[in-house]
Amino acid sequence: MQTLEARITETYHRADSATFHAGSTWYREAQELAIELSELSGHTIEQCAAVISHLSPRVKWDLNVIAARELVLNGTRANGIMTAPFARALKAFNSDNPIETFGGPKTKSFFLNIIGDETAVTIDVWMLKVVGMTDKELGRKGVYDSIADAFRVVAMELGISASALQAICWIVIRGAAK
Repeated sequence: MQTLEARITETYHRADSATFHAGSTWYREAQELAIELSELSGHTIEQCAAVISHLSPRVKWDLNVIAARELVLNGTRANGIMTAPFARALKAFNSDNPIETFGGPKTKSFFLNIIGDETAVTIDVWMLKVVGMTDKELGRKGVYDSIADAFRVVAMELGISASALQAICWIVIRGAAK
């Protein structure tokens, strides 16, 4: 059986130059969206990044962007966004400390990546495919952290950030950056 690190490394080596570039810049581009929304709304970058992150589960990036803009600029929920993620996003948007609005590790890691933490690793269904696991396995105690640690180990060996490695692998497995 392949180790987590071996699976991650194998996936990384399947990236072509365009995928490598897209993955290496993905979180910077997401951060630019948070900065733009902050400038337009007068809210902090962290509040806007939290909105983006809370709205992200099971939503394609294009809809995530539309929904974040809709909430930040108009205070309303975009079509296709479920009530619970919208409520969490709205709470974070109005919070003095938006990081406290996160319960699960996926959206919290995504938030940390957007605000520039290159050591955080966002594990979603696509990353589970990379490491050969299921949602059920991810729910076990310590599994999320083990996968994230494996990404950090491989990233250190490759000389890139853990967040860039995760984004590169995400694009390889999903087949597109957005």
